[in-house]
Amino acid sequence: MVELLKTMPADVARRLVAAYVLGYKVTPADTLATESIRPARGATDTGVTICYNSVSDVRYIQPVVAAPCAMCINPVNWCTDATPATLHDTITVSVSPEHHVLVVKGYSGSEYQPILGFLNVGDFHSAEPWLYEECLRENIRARVEAYYNNGEW
Repeated sequence: MVELLKTMPADVARRLVAAYVLGYKVTPADTLATESIRPARGATDTGVTICYNSVSDVRYIQPVVAAPCAMCINPVNWCTDATPATLHDTITVSVSPEHHVLVVKGYSGSEYQPILGFLNVGDFHSAEPWLYEECLRENIRARVEAYYNNGEW
């Protein structure tokens, strides 16, 4: 997705509702390579990139997928600061503004086997689409509605 955004023609980028880069990084260099990569700042802004990586603790950040990253938004409350959000009554999700990752408490991710001995070990790489599925479904609907309401099409 990141490479697609970097090569996307400007006329196509202007019609972009949002790009969801889930479980992978958008580096500072990526953001400098194109104007098509703009970080999401809320739940309904359009023409933006939604990016996050989830870990149980920042010590589990894996450079191959998460560092250095230039942006992160919490898909539960759509904040980019450390404001915590509750997911499924028992899971707390908050952004680490310093590291641009999500810190997830109350979830083990144990249903996912380690990949190459480091992914899914303290990070929740494989779980992210399913963990935030309901939030993402609602958000896609809200962003598309905002796109049409703003007359951007």
